[in-house]
Amino acid sequence: MPATSSLGPSSSGGDILDLLGGTSSTSAPAMNSNPALNNPMDLLSSLGLGTAPTTTPTPNIMSAQPPSMMSYDFTGQGLLGDGTNGEASSILSMEGYNKNGLVINFDFSRQPGSTDLTVTMTAVYNGSTEITDFVFQAAVPKSFRLDLQPPSGNKIAAFGMGNVTQKMLIKNPNKQQLKLRLRLQYKLEGKTVSEIDDVKNIPEATWN
Repeated sequence: MPATSSLGPSSSGGDILDLLGGTSSTSAPAMNSNPALNNPMDLLSSLGLGTAPTTTPTPNIMSAQPPSMMSYDFTGQGLLGDGTNGEASSILSMEGYNKNGLVINFDFSRQPGSTDLTVTMTAVYNGSTEITDFVFQAAVPKSFRLDLQPPSGNKIAAFGMGNVTQKMLIKNPNKQQLKLRLRLQYKLEGKTVSEIDDVKNIPEATWN
């Protein structure tokens, strides 16, 4: 297996502002040595996406934070509402990434009458060596809003015997076609692997 593999951004990603999220220093200490992950503007440059317009009063960037510091509660009140309309129901599940034994699946759910999506990411590794220091990041076009909740962990057991999960809330008030870009970074057999990829063929049911 190559020491490091990477996939550059596609030409259709010009409308995507930035990779959002990341983990706190307590959940992924190895990431402190990587300036691109710690500095969202460096991440913009690495994707060739430029910077957000200076006239924008609030950056379209939200970082995953410890639960006590989150602006919204994904499991209770907050962007998902007060729960009076019932729990979010699953729309569909799909495979968003599959490379070198690492599989990323997404489960999309939504409350009735809402355009807000709750997306649960599940990462599973089918290889023979445990993945460590796993970091998942995601980006959406600037017309969307994405909030990333902290992950369940940063290690993925070998042979599909464990997983890492992470929730995202995507606000899509204009019901536009959903585009999602991923950045993955992890260590495997002592080597750092970094990938950037677009999730392809997201079904219309997720935005319409």
